[in-house]
Amino acid sequence: MIAISFSIFSQLVRFGFIGNSISRGTGLSNPQKECYPSQIGLLLSQKFGDTCTLKNFAVSNRTILKHGDFPIWNEPDFVKSLNYAPDVLFVMLGTNDSKPQNWVFFMMIFTMIINLFSILFYGEILAQSLFFVCHHLPLLLYGAFGIL
Repeated sequence: MIAISFSIFSQLVRFGFIGNSISRGTGLSNPQKECYPSQIGLLLSQKFGDTCTLKNFAVSNRTILKHGDFPIWNEPDFVKSLNYAPDVLFVMLGTNDSKPQNWVFFMMIFTMIINLFSILFYGEILAQSLFFVCHHLPLLLYGAFGIL
């Protein structure tokens, strides 16, 4: 469990989420309300009232690998996440990186990409912010859940 004090922030605390279909809520009956970023938003609202704002920049089927089959880096929502400059950023990518066609890249550079992602792209923007990299769920079977 993580205890967060928002006393270090002088205004609304901005929470941002970068991810794939899991963060987007794909497959849920009401993705906008049932995705885990929205659920975290509800908990924050209950605990801290209207002192927090939340935006979900997740894009289904995306990889954190620049050389993966569908990199998040090429998405307009990635740029929007940078411009949003969240105070707290959650990154939950990696499931699509574990697809067989990405294995050669995944095994070589996944950890390096996560580190570079956090330092180069959000480092200056989030210099005084919290940054969480969430452990991804691996794709265990080719074609599982329609992921090819």
